[in-house]
Amino acid sequence: MENSEGRIQVWGDTAILVNLDAPPELPFDKAIIEPKIGRGSGWVKVEKCEDGLYINDHRVILYLSEQQKGGKVISGFKLNEELLGKPVLHPNILDALLEHLDLIPEDWKKRYLYIFFWAVIFRDSDGRFFVRFLYFDGERWQWGYSGIYVGWDNDDPAALLV
Repeated sequence: MENSEGRIQVWGDTAILVNLDAPPELPFDKAIIEPKIGRGSGWVKVEKCEDGLYINDHRVILYLSEQQKGGKVISGFKLNEELLGKPVLHPNILDALLEHLDLIPEDWKKRYLYIFFWAVIFRDSDGRFFVRFLYFDGERWQWGYSGIYVGWDNDDPAALLV
């Protein structure tokens, strides 16, 4: 079964297919999508297993730079450079998880944890860059976005594949 936007297909009880070529949800009106190398394309299988979330049989981890650990803060621009070439997750996966909450790993359900999906960066008309994130507000899952110009600490992991 495919959703109305052609982004998600149900694939059993614990898996869905997500179309990374579908236009991502924009974080705000008139957001511009910035091209990013290695963001993935086509349909991917998103599956919840006993030990976590998998994309095409690769485990998803919540990645922190060494500069985010132990109370340190890294600039979003430096973090973006560090993530170049790494298999970061696409925000279409974020949207699919919000439609299929049962796939989100329980250990992601920590208050003040903002899980970023760096495969697509958005720009506003003033040239500022933004990344979308998934978070649990204590009652329900939601999404938001943050400017790359801010500092990123140990509450701001990037979702990526290993």
